[in-house]
Amino acid sequence: MTCLVETLIFFPIMLIEIKVMDSKHENVNNLGKKAISAHLFKGWKKIFFLLMGIGLLFAVNQVLFFVGYDLAGAINGSLTQKTTVFFSLILGYIILKEKITKLQVIFSILLFLGLAIGITQFFTLVEINHEILIGVGIILLISFMWIFGHKLTKLLFNREEATPIQMVFIRNIISGVILILTYLIIFTPDFKIFFDPDNLSFFFLMGAVYGAGLICWYKTLSYLDVSKATTIFAPTPISSAIFATILL
Repeated sequence: MTCLVETLIFFPIMLIEIKVMDSKHENVNNLGKKAISAHLFKGWKKIFFLLMGIGLLFAVNQVLFFVGYDLAGAINGSLTQKTTVFFSLILGYIILKEKITKLQVIFSILLFLGLAIGITQFFTLVEINHEILIGVGIILLISFMWIFGHKLTKLLFNREEATPIQMVFIRNIISGVILILTYLIIFTPDFKIFFDPDNLSFFFLMGAVYGAGLICWYKTLSYLDVSKATTIFAPTPISSAIFATILL
């Protein structure tokens, strides 16, 4: 539901953006200059399967995210997600031909060592709760898929085939439809949960928070390489540890 809430929030914003873009392009054309457009719906056929793949990828990720965090815990989950820096370097080199420096390799190794110490706390793997290990494994998979999806999104931004606002809308509407259809097919639908006041408050609150975070992320991604943008978000385990200690 949070995906659909984000869709509802960003649909009117996207329409306003498209109207502004079209107006600017029309003014540019009137001056006899070549207009550059990132109009998603004018070229959707060319990138249809890419958009569907991104939407499906993040739909699966959302399910695995909650499963992984439930097993690993908030602090371990947040720490494990920082492996996105490592995956970003590897996939950036493979997909976007981004350069990898020796310094980045060294700090990636230190990152993994720090994560291993932070999660295991110097205990052997046998002594650690198996649920935590499974959760950490799931979050490692999420981190890889998350970066892979954003590398594909970065391709769209580089080719000016979509804007951050458009990607927030299209990604969430595809993911939302996939998740709700999956729920209706696999489980016995209980529509009361969608209209419970507490659930509605949660849906709208999380949709607004996730939407705000996602548009900030995509805006950052439109200006920076994925690896650099990921590095900027690296301090999040600190805030996760603080809030987990206070709230959990």
